[in-house]
Amino acid sequence: MVSRRVMDMDEPCTQQEFGDLVGISQQAVSNLVSRGVLVPGQTAQHWLDRYLSHLRGVIIDRLQGRL
Repeated sequence: MVSRRVMDMDEPCTQQEFGDLVGISQQAVSNLVSRGVLVPGQTAQHWLDRYLSHLRGVIIDRLQGRL
């Protein structure tokens, strides 16, 4: 059995922890940080909110043929 740590969403997390939370690689999280989608030092909840907002924007752009 694998033991998983419960993430405190009110605290900052590592890129690896966030990637594990949303199912992307640490490298993909690093890319989001370098593009300004995620800001180092913010809480995991803030990162999740910004990530989901980013995904919504990507979906809208694709549906409207902008990508």
